Amino acid sequence: MRYDDEDQEDFGQNDDDVSAPAFAGAAVAFQPSNPGQPWLRQGIPPWHLWGNSQILTLPIDDNSLPVRTQTPGQLVKISYRRPETWHWVLAARLISGPDAVGFRTNVSVDFQLVIGIGRSNINIVRKFQTSTGPGDPGSRPFEHYNFQWGPTGKFPGSILLYTTQVLAPNRNYTTDIPENQSGNAVPPDESASVISEIVAQDLQLQVACNARTDHDSPTVGGQVVIEVSAMFAPKTHVRPDWFLNGPDEAVFAGSEVGGT
Repeated sequence: MRYDDEDQEDFGQNDDDVSAPAFAGAAVAFQPSNPGQPWLRQGIPPWHLWGNSQILTLPIDDNSLPVRTQTPGQLVKISYRRPETWHWVLAARLISGPDAVGFRTNVSVDFQLVIGIGRSNINIVRKFQTSTGPGDPGSRPFEHYNFQWGPTGKFPGSILLYTTQVLAPNRNYTTDIPENQSGNAVPPDESASVISEIVAQDLQLQVACNARTDHDSPTVGGQVVIEVSAMFAPKTHVRPDWFLNGPDEAVFAGSEVGGT
């Protein structure tokens, strides 16, 4: 039973002196007998694009030729609809490839990030030299991994590299003599900057991978198989739907109010 305000006096006492509880004027939220995990009834949850793994097959190129990269598409895509601070886990794992006896083989993995808030976006990528144009030796991606084996080692199967932080590039840059952009400390800087979180409203992560070996290596034209992974999560995840007055299917629907 719900009491109207005009029929109440002294916090729920009506004119007929019928007692009513102090909360009688509040709406009573429906409670299902077993709410369980309501987002499982809603299909794919919105954060299914916040983490992903892909397996890539890379052709082994001659390192005297321009870099040929594989960029299979977006690894992570987030449209949060409001600014947030993000943490991450990035990883890459070697699965299969040839031995490198007498020669060196390198696999490069660049995590390239595009972030945006409002009407601004920042594209954090490396510009490689290609057959259609020069590269930029001073540019660097959001994160970079490099696997190398040989000239005496066998293929290092199942080796995993992973990070939850990245190194910022050097703050000095010149075109004639590009500064060291590895993120490691170089003069006149005294220490490297560590980036452990990043702000974004919209976020897209891609990987650019390549495999290269010495000019006269017999493995030129072979293949390396690698797995790349990325996961992002907000530093503070307070969702407005948690404060709705309604059934669990609405309060914990598994989908973001106004964003995915």
